[in-house]
Amino acid sequence: MEDYGFAHSSLSLVVPIFVVVMVILTRKVVLSLFMGICLSGIMLYGFNIEALDFVCRAVVSVFYDEGINYDGIFIFAFLIILGVITQLILYSGAIGVFVKWARNYIASAKGAEFLAFIAGIVIFIDDYFNALTVGQIARPLNDSYHSSRERLAYIIDSTSAPICILVPLSSWGAYNIGLLSKQGVDEPFMMLLESIPNNFYAFFALLAVVLTILWRINLPVMRHNMNIDVKDSSTLGRSSFYYKNAIVYLIVPILALIAGICFMIFYSGYKAGGEFALMS
Repeated sequence: MEDYGFAHSSLSLVVPIFVVVMVILTRKVVLSLFMGICLSGIMLYGFNIEALDFVCRAVVSVFYDEGINYDGIFIFAFLIILGVITQLILYSGAIGVFVKWARNYIASAKGAEFLAFIAGIVIFIDDYFNALTVGQIARPLNDSYHSSRERLAYIIDSTSAPICILVPLSSWGAYNIGLLSKQGVDEPFMMLLESIPNNFYAFFALLAVVLTILWRINLPVMRHNMNIDVKDSSTLGRSSFYYKNAIVYLIVPILALIAGICFMIFYSGYKAGGEFALMS
């Protein structure tokens, strides 16, 4: 197939829908994306060598595209590190220790949900890391107070992305600064700062989360799925790696990631601009 005839066809929706369904069924994002690439090749070229060549080029382009693709490699490595950190937090036993500590100060579902909201604001570096980490931390505590996981998923998702777009020192901030620079904006960082008060969606999304928690607003799916497949939080993550001071394994990785990202933001800015400066 020499032209991309699906660009103006409803068939262009087949691949993204297929990938979403695969993610839901398998819970494996990388595998689902790869299968989506394979389906794209088949739709474009049929079952022949051209489809195989398309798949190979698409996969290799993540790492090599007319030269080594450092951006693709760094993004891929960053996502792997996020997954490693969340698993470290889980299997160290830190979450179980944190839940026991939190129960001394939180006595209701409302308090547990506000904790998830506040944690989502504090971990502003990246929306994916925000969702993964806060989900691991808040889920057992919310389960213990019979707050449905659908409700927790809404709180986490509607906090992570809005807070990232409102804080310039985040992955979203860096991406938007890059887009503004490519458009020829002289001071992209200042333009991003000036645009924050007009980002009404982000502010209203955060306000909606607060009101949902305060007013105990529940959609039917939230109300009907209280504590489905809930595990005992007292043993969550406990393994041969469990220590009494496991709470350290919750705090240190998060602080190390935030410090590392902030350092790399300034270091990459120095490499590009030739001087260390907050703004230049």
